Amino acid sequence: VARAEALHAARVKADAEAAAEAERRRKEEEEKLGLLRVFVKGVVGEDGQPRMVGPIQLTKYDTLEQVEAKIKEFLAKEMGEEYTPPDDGFMRIGVDGKALAKGQALMSTSLPDNGALELLPKEAEAAAEDE
Repeated sequence: VARAEALHAARVKADAEAAAEAERRRKEEEEKLGLLRVFVKGVVGEDGQPRMVGPIQLTKYDTLEQVEAKIKEFLAKEMGEEYTPPDDGFMRIGVDGKALAKGQALMSTSLPDNGALELLPKEAEAAAEDE
């Protein structure tokens, strides 16, 4: 019985080590490809309250326009009829309260993997264009 328990414990430990190694390799590969998983703050739900959604798969090379398209696609898929695109068709997306400028790539921000993008009010877009 003791030998069986020792074998089981060794198997569990080996499985845990293999899983940790697989996760390390996955993260390493994502880093090479520039992949990021991000969440989006400020999406208004059916109850009228802002919430965070995600994760959404992006790359650090994505521009604001590509990020916006991927967010809209994710929201349409995940929220269905509950999702209503902005009236003017454009989202104002920011990091740490600062709006991203048109053409700006995520790599130029401090956004980490599993970080959060924000949907900002319209005034934030004008401020980003003035910079």
